[in-house]
Amino acid sequence: MKRKGSNKRFSDKEFKKFLKDRAKNGMTNEEMQVLLLMINNKKGSLRPSHKEFLQ
Repeated sequence: MKRKGSNKRFSDKEFKKFLKDRAKNGMTNEEMQVLLLMINNKKGSLRPSHKEFLQ
């Protein structure tokens, strides 16, 4: 997953912190649906460790 406005990828630690903060501060239904699509997308660019974290 890339940072908004950047070509750099999130580290595992940054990714987990970002998602935890976002979930605590009002993640929308649409954002949750996107996460589910990303988890189930076999050709996606999520790292295996990120997918495990989301599940």
